[in-house]
Amino acid sequence: MSVLTTILAIIGILTLLAVAYFFWRRILVQRRNEARRKMRYPPESYMRTVGNLCPDYWVMQSSSDDGRSHTCVNSFNIPVYNQTNPVCFDMDPTTGNPLNSKSFNNITDFPMKKGQESLKSRCDWIANCGITDGAKGIWSGVSELCPVK
Repeated sequence: MSVLTTILAIIGILTLLAVAYFFWRRILVQRRNEARRKMRYPPESYMRTVGNLCPDYWVMQSSSDDGRSHTCVNSFNIPVYNQTNPVCFDMDPTTGNPLNSKSFNNITDFPMKKGQESLKSRCDWIANCGITDGAKGIWSGVSELCPVK
């Protein structure tokens, strides 16, 4: 009888360990999945230094002397449907023709929030400057903060 008791005790302990392991793994997986859901893309550090400056595939060319604005250049010549719209491109003051650049005010308040006033010019650019009529411009990290139009 003591051998039978010992075998049953071992089976009971192994069963308890298996159940405990199962619940421990389940909790770990839930925490990992929750951490992934909370992760923001693109990360805030990228948005502070690069992402908020220019639309995707545009390059920052220069910053104003007072540090309040900067100019982005469409250096890869990505098509923009509304080329004559001053929301999409800066205009040459002498000829009135669109330049291949656009100036934006700098954003200083982070993290950026949906509907933030300093995002207005960027949201207008996204809404009006896609590659075809009705298409929106692409600006990762900013597009999702703009009100739907």
